[in-house]
Amino acid sequence: MMKEYIAIFEYNGEIQNLEFVSNSNSQEKLNPEARMYVNDYLLTKYGTVTYHFIRVIPK
Repeated sequence: MMKEYIAIFEYNGEIQNLEFVSNSNSQEKLNPEARMYVNDYLLTKYGTVTYHFIRVIPK
């Protein structure tokens, strides 16, 4: 079952968040998946993947 999550990260000195859905059921699987979504988002929007990952929380 797909659940909604929020990836929280810091980019360019600003705390941001990105919503995504996943069927992963453990934090060990969610963190790498969230990082993948953040990487893709930043690469597409800003052309970079330099950021500080903070955490994933349920929406």
